[in-house]
Amino acid sequence: MSSDTIDFGLIYSDSGSTKTTLLPFRAGVDARLGVENARGGVNGRRLTYAWGDDQNLPKQSLVTARNLITDKQVFGIVQLTASDDASSWLQDEGIPTVAALSTGQSSYDNVFTVTTYFPETSWPKFVRDHGGTRAAVIGVQFDPVSKQQKSAVVESLVASGIDITYTRDISPTNENLAVVAREIKQSKTDTLIVSATPDLYASILDAAGQAGVSLRVRIGLLGYDPNQLNRFGSKLAGSVIAVNSTPFELNLPAHRVFLQAMVDYAPQVQPPNQQMALNGWTAADMFIRGLEASGSCPTRQGFITGLNKVNRYTADDLLAPIDLSSALRQNPCFYFVQVSQDGSHFNPLPPAPQPLCGNSS
Repeated sequence: MSSDTIDFGLIYSDSGSTKTTLLPFRAGVDARLGVENARGGVNGRRLTYAWGDDQNLPKQSLVTARNLITDKQVFGIVQLTASDDASSWLQDEGIPTVAALSTGQSSYDNVFTVTTYFPETSWPKFVRDHGGTRAAVIGVQFDPVSKQQKSAVVESLVASGIDITYTRDISPTNENLAVVAREIKQSKTDTLIVSATPDLYASILDAAGQAGVSLRVRIGLLGYDPNQLNRFGSKLAGSVIAVNSTPFELNLPAHRVFLQAMVDYAPQVQPPNQQMALNGWTAADMFIRGLEASGSCPTRQGFITGLNKVNRYTADDLLAPIDLSSALRQNPCFYFVQVSQDGSHFNPLPPAPQPLCGNSS
């Protein structure tokens, strides 16, 4: 930090199987910083960042964090990673950290998370409300994000009394999905939840349809992106995507601000209304909120202490309220959008415009 700038570190995967899916995340960060810097920055300090690639590898997250803090001497960290290998070290060093997602309760008072997958989320409620009782949960081999999301979903469903009839981590390439589909059919499941890139999710749904699998509930964790409808709309038709932020179809004022900022500061991402870009925006926004809470002369401890006192964070209504002052600091709420039957657009499902919430108590 200097008199007119604050540098932070950005960690995400710029390589590996999730590279294409995660690229809009950085663009969302750029858009939020563009807006803030155009206003003069936080207390007169412009925001910049150095970034590091964790290569979608758990151990690399610690290496990347050490490099950004020790060599680049950044103030704090914004990250999109499923690994917590760096968390203990970042806490020991007193580094404020904003994570775009997490798969469990953080025991670190320096870590603040935008989206959390944990047992008390709304997943099982959505499944039960739509007639699901027996679930197959699919993840991807060698992908720590997918692995942890899959584990959290399984734990959530089991805790709510929903039977897990089939689980499998499939290869991102060269997988015989026809075999997987037959195994799903033999398990007599009525619910399919997939933690995979949109193209793989679409291929799994296609294989299940060809195998004659009868499903009441079909949910993907990624794919809320108009580009995916252009590519896979017919295969995704009728399926559901879980969304951690307010759906764009609701067209809130905050959506319009975000979309204009993407045009102004990250025009390379088209179309701009992508969930992953909004994840980057909200993560950067939470970091800015921490700087504001720290006062006119921010310190790392001031950031952590100040953000721990925020009891209602919504990113201007782009997220369901998160109480950062509570011990859990978790948001048990998700929105669910359904791909239209012609595969051309998304429809927010009830109770939208409100999110569906689980029990975080």
